[in-house]
Amino acid sequence: MDIPILTGITSGEGIMSTAALLSNDDILNEVKTDFENKFPLMLSYDHWDKKKQNEITKAFLGFYLKNGHDYHKLNHQNFTDMFSDSEFVAGFDEFLEKRLSEKAAPTYAYIFDFTSTNSLSMVIGGGDFNYGVCHGDDIQMFFPVHKMFGMKENCDGNCLILRDALTEMWVNFAVYGNPTPDDKYKKWEPTTKYPWNYAHLGGIEDDGFFVLKNKKEYGTDRFNFWKSLKPHIENTEHTMHTEL
Repeated sequence: MDIPILTGITSGEGIMSTAALLSNDDILNEVKTDFENKFPLMLSYDHWDKKKQNEITKAFLGFYLKNGHDYHKLNHQNFTDMFSDSEFVAGFDEFLEKRLSEKAAPTYAYIFDFTSTNSLSMVIGGGDFNYGVCHGDDIQMFFPVHKMFGMKENCDGNCLILRDALTEMWVNFAVYGNPTPDDKYKKWEPTTKYPWNYAHLGGIEDDGFFVLKNKKEYGTDRFNFWKSLKPHIENTEHTMHTEL
């Protein structure tokens, strides 16, 4: 807890799982028609008994899929959010809540939101369609991951601006324990309490592209949903019964 950390997620972590589904109509239709069996397996709550699985599935439908199974290649944010939260984001929130409840060293949290022309979602989706800011797309700002998949580098304009800025911030953090120790960039405010504040990196809003904006209370309704449902918590009653 006494070591400063810099940690973050992308705005579309779950694309790592959904791109392959969304790019194949046959598989996607199978998921939609057999979701009662597929969701527990894909979203990691198949350790519960069937009754509990059905309850969790119903809760997911009511929270993420209010309009039914309308997700497809061009409309998948709700579907992807469900996977993002299951695989990464709910756990990220839980980690920050626990860390910030202690007297910890400075914590710098970020959400990476730059849509790269080399997004790994195109590799996962098996084509040239960009599904959004996938898990691992932030790493491409520092390492030529795209070359592993035969993709040509195409970073110019805002991409170069962001890459140069983030490289300097990461080096600053390694040296000073603070990504923005001077006035060159907007000050990155450390995360000090829960609900956590964060640096929104590489986004585009009405006022155009930005490298960094300080924001707070990301996904509060989603985190509260996961805390109330606890779908990943081990079914200890079943485990104890089996052992006996």
